[in-house]
Amino acid sequence: MGFIKLDGIKLFGNHGYYDEEQAIGGLFTINIKFEANLEQACESDHLGDTINYEHVYEITLREFKEPSRLLEHVGKRIMNGIKAAYPLIKELEIEIYKHHPPMGGELNGVSVILKN
Repeated sequence: MGFIKLDGIKLFGNHGYYDEEQAIGGLFTINIKFEANLEQACESDHLGDTINYEHVYEITLREFKEPSRLLEHVGKRIMNGIKAAYPLIKELEIEIYKHHPPMGGELNGVSVILKN
């Protein structure tokens, strides 16, 4: 077993509860970590024997493009897409960090972390 992590995917998206957030958009950072059996890839040195993290990135971009009111919703769509493409993933964790949410005060950001 082993882990693969996509760290610091920075994307601009139109996610948020308020109409203004969906219209204006904002900056998000996504971290994805998953556990899978990587032993065959360690021996073979072939991409087909592992989880292609470039494809995981493409799934993330595709699902992130669709606006959502809640980070939980977009996170679950990303998670479902990854799990559908790679059912052998044992454990998957997605963190979506929203930079400078409109809270009426000083706040660097907020994260939603989903794990299955």
